[in-house]
Amino acid sequence: AAGNIAISYLSWDFYNFGYYNAQTKEAKAQLATAQAYLGSDKFILTENVVGLYLDWLKRYRLMQIENENVQRAGTILEAIRATVTSGLKPGVDSATASAAYADANIAYLQAVDNYDKDKIALSVYTGRDTTGIIPDTTILSPDFQSRLTAFQPTDSITTDNPLLNVYEKQYETQLA
Repeated sequence: AAGNIAISYLSWDFYNFGYYNAQTKEAKAQLATAQAYLGSDKFILTENVVGLYLDWLKRYRLMQIENENVQRAGTILEAIRATVTSGLKPGVDSATASAAYADANIAYLQAVDNYDKDKIALSVYTGRDTTGIIPDTTILSPDFQSRLTAFQPTDSITTDNPLLNVYEKQYETQLA
């Protein structure tokens, strides 16, 4: 009797109707879904870094333009000051030119600040030192522009898109 009771308490299944196989398939499907999420996150992170880098290049160009504006306003200010000190123009012109120079200088400093902020954000994303990050301006060269017009990318969605792959893997997990 004791042996029969021991056998009845033994919870070893001789048959499970494919339950273990189904659990294995579900675990593999969940792993594939997690990997698809990882690929999607990598894709989004890469997209963010590329967008940040392009914005940083725009801010670099804006900083150059604002610097040229400061140079131009400084030249105009010096010319007006020369005419004011010689008595050819009233002092009001000098005050207006000084205000324009100050505005140009403020705009330049704001452009430098925005450029530096994007540089720091890019450094955080890439893990590189800020001194090692310099803008690549070869895209502005005429040689690069001529090669760019020869390149015609196709606009299509492939099944290799990491963002779409997530939904496919979720569907497969639900089926499992």
